[in-house]
Amino acid sequence: MKGKYIGYVFIAIALVFNIILFFVLPDSLVMQISGSGDPGTILPKPIGLGMVFAIELFLGLRAALGKDDTKINTWIIAMVIVAIVNVLILVFNI
Repeated sequence: MKGKYIGYVFIAIALVFNIILFFVLPDSLVMQISGSGDPGTILPKPIGLGMVFAIELFLGLRAALGKDDTKINTWIIAMVIVAIVNVLILVFNI
């Protein structure tokens, strides 16, 4: 039951965070840093943020609609990892 609420709250927070990022970040996003510290993968803002939000939406729905508590906990851990990636996108591009 807790996964249902956590999943929907995660989706809402991810949506708001990505909308804010859309207005704050530049038009080209650095999505990956190479070993030398130079920008690796660069994507247009709508595609970069859209891909991350699609993953967040998928994980949030898996947690919200799941029935097995152990699988829900796995999806919650995955949501936390993707949220960290989303924050790293902000840090790499400011």
